[in-house]
Amino acid sequence: MGMSASQARFLCLTARLSDNEVTQQNLAYSKQRLSDNSQMINDQYLEALNKTKYQVLTGYNGTQANYADVSYNQMTGCNTVACGKQYIVKDNTGKILVSNAIAQAFAYGNGDFNKFLTKIDGGYTQSDLNINDVDTEEKIHDAWDKYLASVGQSIDDIDGKHILNFGYTAFDDTSYNGYATYNTAYTTGLNGEEIQLNKDADGYYKDNYLITAKKDAMTGIITCGFQVGDDFHELENVSYNTESKKFTFTDFTDEDGELTEYDALYADLTANSDAKVFESSKNHLEFNGTNYSSETGFTHDVTVTSTPLNFEGSTTAQRELYDYALAITEAYYNNQNAHSADNLTYDPQIVNHYKNIFNEMRTKSYTTVEEKYNTTNEKASTNLKDPQWFVKQLKAGNLVLSYYSTTEKKFIGTTLDDDESITEKEDKSEIAIAEQTYQKAMDNLENQDKQIDLRLNRLESEHNAIQTEIEAVQSVLKKNVENSFKTFNG
Repeated sequence: MGMSASQARFLCLTARLSDNEVTQQNLAYSKQRLSDNSQMINDQYLEALNKTKYQVLTGYNGTQANYADVSYNQMTGCNTVACGKQYIVKDNTGKILVSNAIAQAFAYGNGDFNKFLTKIDGGYTQSDLNINDVDTEEKIHDAWDKYLASVGQSIDDIDGKHILNFGYTAFDDTSYNGYATYNTAYTTGLNGEEIQLNKDADGYYKDNYLITAKKDAMTGIITCGFQVGDDFHELENVSYNTESKKFTFTDFTDEDGELTEYDALYADLTANSDAKVFESSKNHLEFNGTNYSSETGFTHDVTVTSTPLNFEGSTTAQRELYDYALAITEAYYNNQNAHSADNLTYDPQIVNHYKNIFNEMRTKSYTTVEEKYNTTNEKASTNLKDPQWFVKQLKAGNLVLSYYSTTEKKFIGTTLDDDESITEKEDKSEIAIAEQTYQKAMDNLENQDKQIDLRLNRLESEHNAIQTEIEAVQSVLKKNVENSFKTFNG
């Protein structure tokens, strides 16, 4: 019985020893895997330390340069790049990529830049006109002169007068209807001749004739009157003071009955071929429901003809001249300053920015993120702000970055790596995240390694104890065998 018990004990210890050794071997493999993981985590950390991102200079805070990540919104905004460059983005078919808001403004404008501007960010105008400036009319003339000359049209009418002579033309009251319309008014004179009428803020009026003084070379007699064609109409109730160089008119007296002198007098023919003298140069016509009556009491039939100034050019430059002339003319005839016209804002930098975009959309076509990527407005808005999405699309060739060359007057393609305004910098935020991830992973590995070492130490102690016990059992078994042989031999 003793030998059987020892044999059983020996087998049990041998099994435990085998399990111990297998467990130690598995833990050794686990330590190896921890070592491999540690190397992988270290490699990932080193890769993150080398991670960069594309940024563009946005300005300076004192002497310190400020940078922003390269995203669609950052690159295509107005004055969002410190170098002053204007960037646009095109897809791989050459269409300009614009936001949904700009696409809607373009559709509303239907080819009219002025209408397009009214829908941009609360509304803008390219009219830099100030109606209180003395050279306002000259500025409008000059703008139309440049456009008409660019398309080879005459700037004069059949009578040799400028077609925008503010004495007899007026633009249609409808703002931004796609073309300018100037109204020319005529009336019939005493002899049946057509007389062009002028118009100002108070309405139509007839030209009056400036009274002049003539001195007969033979007699030295001075007569006063006005010239109508080849005829000189003498006025007996008007005299001229050669010393004061002023006129007097007997119908005008002050409170004391004294004659009043005037620097200038004007006259208008009345229905009975007589003359009526005025201090003012304007004899306004008042509409009585059927026709117009003048201050002279004579009734006039007024005929108004409207002539449109349609765009007749073929180039972008001609169109820009036309749109600008139309914008300032509309502002003038609506009696509005540029900054208050229809509550629109005048900002030359923004206007020029969107002019370049508008021209590119008109000549090269356009698309939106929603259309190109078949996505929702919300997702498109997110993508336009996302630097990683934008850089990925550029690197994949799905989108192309271009900048406006002020010398070549067009957009020129560029790349992230070649553009002098874009720099590749350390991604400090990613590096910080990588450092945090690395430290956490390594702490976890170190903790696991310590736990494995503790288990290995315990298993080693257990292994030694089992081994010692096995040796003791083996000794007992050996003695039992020897005793058994002695007994049987005896």
